[in-house]
Amino acid sequence: MAGTSSPALRAAFAGFFAMALAMGLGRFFYTPVLPPMLEAGRLTAGEGGLAAGANFLGYLLGALAASAPFFSAHRYRWMAWLALPACGMTLLLSGLWLGLLPFSLIRFAGGAASAFSMIFISAIVMRIFQDNDRPGLISVHFAGVGFGIVLSALIVPALVAGGLSWSWMWFAAGAAALVLWLAVLVLLPASAAGSEPAASGAGQEAGKAEAFSLAFWALLAGYGFFGFGYSVSATFLNTIAKANPILQPAEPWVWLVVGLAGIPSIWAWNRLTGSIGLAYTYSIACFVEAAGILLLLWHATPATLLISGLTLGATFMAVTALGLAKARSMVPQKAAAALALMTASFGLGQMIGPVLAGFLFESSGSFAPALTAAITALTLTVVLTLLSKRLET
Repeated sequence: MAGTSSPALRAAFAGFFAMALAMGLGRFFYTPVLPPMLEAGRLTAGEGGLAAGANFLGYLLGALAASAPFFSAHRYRWMAWLALPACGMTLLLSGLWLGLLPFSLIRFAGGAASAFSMIFISAIVMRIFQDNDRPGLISVHFAGVGFGIVLSALIVPALVAGGLSWSWMWFAAGAAALVLWLAVLVLLPASAAGSEPAASGAGQEAGKAEAFSLAFWALLAGYGFFGFGYSVSATFLNTIAKANPILQPAEPWVWLVVGLAGIPSIWAWNRLTGSIGLAYTYSIACFVEAAGILLLLWHATPATLLISGLTLGATFMAVTALGLAKARSMVPQKAAAALALMTASFGLGQMIGPVLAGFLFESSGSFAPALTAAITALTLTVVLTLLSKRLET
């Protein structure tokens, strides 16, 4: 038993560090570093939303590209030697201010690299989990996102305390990414990555002939609304706190709370899934996230800010993973295409969210309209998910 568990455990921790790099830092370091950039006059809130949207557009297009058969045969090579290093390089380059357009292009490239990394490392480790009968290790893999967010939450205040500028924060994140990349290479050698089994001719024909069901399309649409809803607070949570004098005392801590809550979230929600099923667990998690935003919107205090951060961290990674798992279970014969479509829908929603939020803030002087839009989107996710569940039966 020990012999069969070792490859799966190594894969789980390789995925943990890869997700910390690609998602926790590559995607979400922008949230805590955005307020120092705004204070330095490098960006306005609207420009910050555009740069975030460029990152999410890169993620969307990267997800679509990663689904191409051209990449599937050499997932390890693309992930280990191109996508993960590119995530780290874009973090370093983000500290070199050359103007809004170059910065947005760098963030775009970082989004594409994050998508490639996430999709390929997830495909690799899920296959190893399957081969070793260790599906529960998926919670370790996705916990890496929370760990990366914790790193980002520690880097920014540490450098602020040291009197260093926002540029050095990006450089520090890039250095941390290098360490995480080396850990992935050590834990997941190419020989352990495996590959997708070749489908038989009959299996291929069945996959081509079978269309996605209406239930799947409802789930897909809801996943896009989830991407919109979570991305507003995930992008601007620290900025919301910084813009409100009442919330400022909790601002250095809120992103740390998000990361700490995220680390065990997949494991915790998976336990509920075993009792009530994927669809209902997914819906409850979206409801909890919306409730946290509503609480902050209704009564803005340091305590409600931290609670909102807690509900965000405790849900958004779990909802992301649960949505992919649900899609995979609905169309197992076309799992790769289903995961790519879900990731693209998610990417489209999260691309629109911060762009709209930034402009709503600049036009109204308040984040209340953007938070209201996020709550509405998460509510639609719940409705569409329950509709999908109903259409399945």
